[in-house]
Amino acid sequence: MANARRQRTASREETDRLRQWTNDIKWLHQGVQSTFRDNATGLLVIFNLMSEDGNLTQTEAVIKAGRYLGRGAAALHVLVTHWHK
Repeated sequence: MANARRQRTASREETDRLRQWTNDIKWLHQGVQSTFRDNATGLLVIFNLMSEDGNLTQTEAVIKAGRYLGRGAAALHVLVTHWHK
């Protein structure tokens, strides 16, 4: 039970750090058109998640990033697919 509580706390802290990180990125790019800024932020979050967790697949990272950013996974999948071209 204590272990589960620690895991939830760690997950919540990770989410808070990621949200702060994405907000910092958004503020740094205020002069950039919002669509481009949001897309760049989405890609950064996805790739950051994948670099931090080597076992995370691209699909899992996209789903997790979608939850953090409040965006649909389908839109982020399209963004990643476009980036690979």
